[in-house]
Amino acid sequence: MAHGSAIRHAVAKTTRKLLGKGGDGVPSYDINPDVILQDFALQWLLEKDYVAKVIVGCHDPKHVIGAVNASKRALRDN
Repeated sequence: MAHGSAIRHAVAKTTRKLLGKGGDGVPSYDINPDVILQDFALQWLLEKDYVAKVIVGCHDPKHVIGAVNASKRALRDN
């Protein structure tokens, strides 16, 4: 469990760093450090005019609540 947790943390940290930096043909993204990446991605998708629905898989009830709250924030801010 500790190994899996360490890997998830390292992947999230690297992903956040790469998204903030951008790259060849890829824009940089300003991601609030207090927002988890899953919430950022869901909110980003829901702000697009060409995205009507997003299907989210959650294996834990608290993840469902988090996804619903993130979508409410995206729709409220839009």
